[in-house]
This record gives sequence, C-alpha cells and structure tokens, in this order.
Amino acid sequence: MFLAGATRIARRALLLAAGALAVLSSSAQARTPIQVQPGHGGPHTTFAISFRAPIDTTIDPYNESYGIDVKGPSRSACAEDLEIYTSSGRGLRKGQLLRVHARSPYRHARWCRGVYSGTVHEISVNPSSTCELEPPPPGCAEVSTLVGVYRFRVT
Repeated sequence: MFLAGATRIARRALLLAAGALAVLSSSAQARTPIQVQPGHGGPHTTFAISFRAPIDTTIDPYNESYGIDVKGPSRSACAEDLEIYTSSGRGLRKGQLLRVHARSPYRHARWCRGVYSGTVHEISVNPSSTCELEPPPPGCAEVSTLVGVYRFRVT
C-alpha cells in the first residue's frame, strides 16, 4: 500500500517537472523576430534591420532602450563587435516597428565578405540616484535582455 502511494507521488512530481521544463524551454525560445532586408548583398549594400518593440520604452527612454549590435565574419578585418544603433532617448511603444538602416560601420566604408550575425537587446538601467555612487551598489547594474538575433551575408 505504501509503495502505491509513493509511486503516485513520484508520478505527479515527474509530470510537474515535465510541465515546468516545457514552459521554461518555450520561454527561452520565445524571441522577437528580427528581419533583415536584403538577406544578402554586396560590399556597399545598406541593410534594413527591423523588429516590433516587445516592451514600451516611452515612460523613461533614457533608462529603457534597445541596442542593435553586429559582429563581422571571423578571420577578417571586420571581425569585431560593433554597436550600430541605440534607441536611448527615443521612446518606443510596445508593438511599434523599429527599422534601422545599417551601412558599413568600418573605416574603409564597405562590408567584408562573409556572414554577419547580430543581436537586439533591451537595456534597462536603474535610475536611482544611489546608482551614481562610486562604486555603484549591487542592484544598480545595467541589465541587458536578448530580444532577438539576425544574420545576413555579404558576397
């Protein structure tokens, strides 16, 4: 009799754990779609990166913003990470379309050949005046949340 009760409890625990795992894995994959037009281009192409804002940043646009980064192909002069856009100071409403035109950010004014990968992050900064102290207290760190990823190819 004791074994049947223990089995029933173990089965319930297993079902709860499986359900929790399903929720966690689906939320980890839930990202905002990022589109790049065109998907591939030449060394002088201007790429349009667009997405719909998942959160509202109009309340405090200096402390809630979006940042777009791009990383060039490895083993090239363009291999570094670069920030190509920030919405700091510009409030965006939830669901608003943000479209950024990305021209080559490199000194030689052309994209290197290869695959570029990029990220869009939502950046939150604690606006408390205590965060201006040096060194800042532990709760004052800038928090960066991944919104989505994108790729494009230069041929």
